[in-house]
Amino acid sequence: MSRLDRIAEDLSSRGVTFTYGFDAARGSMGMHFIRAEGSFATEKDEPLVILTPLDLAEPEQRTRARLLWALAVNVEHRATSCPCDGTGHCPAAISSYAVVRDTDANSAACVRAERATSRALAGSCEVPLGAYAEVHNGELWLRGFVALPDGSRIARAERRGPLDEPEALGLGHAVLCAAPVVGDEPFAVLLADDLLDASNDLPVMRQMVDVFNYNRCSVLGVMNVDREQTKQYGIVSTERDSGEIQRVTGIVEKPKPEDAPSTQAVIGRYILTGRIFDHLRQLTPGAGGELQLTDAIASLLREEAVLAYQFKGVRYDCGSKLGYLQATVELGLKHPEVGAEFAAFLASRG
Repeated sequence: MSRLDRIAEDLSSRGVTFTYGFDAARGSMGMHFIRAEGSFATEKDEPLVILTPLDLAEPEQRTRARLLWALAVNVEHRATSCPCDGTGHCPAAISSYAVVRDTDANSAACVRAERATSRALAGSCEVPLGAYAEVHNGELWLRGFVALPDGSRIARAERRGPLDEPEALGLGHAVLCAAPVVGDEPFAVLLADDLLDASNDLPVMRQMVDVFNYNRCSVLGVMNVDREQTKQYGIVSTERDSGEIQRVTGIVEKPKPEDAPSTQAVIGRYILTGRIFDHLRQLTPGAGGELQLTDAIASLLREEAVLAYQFKGVRYDCGSKLGYLQATVELGLKHPEVGAEFAAFLASRG
């Protein structure tokens, strides 16, 4: 029995019935859909309909597989009594249908790869995305997509990799997923766990855009860190030891302190040219078994200039509990509405 057959069987055991169809009146070229009924349905007991745009390059069987997977995730979401009410992160969607109760190693690897994709793309009830993995010729074959909420734009990507590294995705893979939408245009990457508070009225990304517009090449936001912390960052080497804007000569991901070429750490702000996608497609798993964006940048350096920019501002690591609390306090004190009261509250605590 194939994995899709197992999904269909599981849905049937839950009392879910479904049919496929095509609605030529929807979208510019029509849309495929799956229509399901059962006890999982909405409060009004209305059928659930999931749509996906027509893709002439995709076989209909594969389209149906994606729709069935999306239905399974939705049913599981409703069954878990998720508290997000469709407005926040949905555990079932992030889990990429862990309800598939597979026990063999191949299926387990597929589920882990799908979960990793959803995590990398910040899967939630508001983000239309999907991932489907299967084993093909001894390799893991992962296909994924992410779309705007109204379905007007959709980005797809696929990748093959070792079966024993199903979660080897990394930032490089997440950026590569944007290639169908970005094309050859320059674009920005902002990592949400790095919160940057500008020291002037010019936001950090605006500072970097100005640097890009003048130099017309990729720009990396950097800051100096203690040498002991270099193992936590991508570290650049540059032509000079100091300066606000420097040309990058090398970059390495999370080096040991004794091996770090400098203490200039790349933080979660990048402006990259479209050429980066060619280098991302050639990547093999690097540090941590992931596809590292730093490795693609190192390759890009061989054909075009990349600049390191010492931004004007303060960075808070909101990926850590302490950093998150620090950012909350500092920005709370600056808030025009509650800042004064908040400061008084902190002072009252001694």
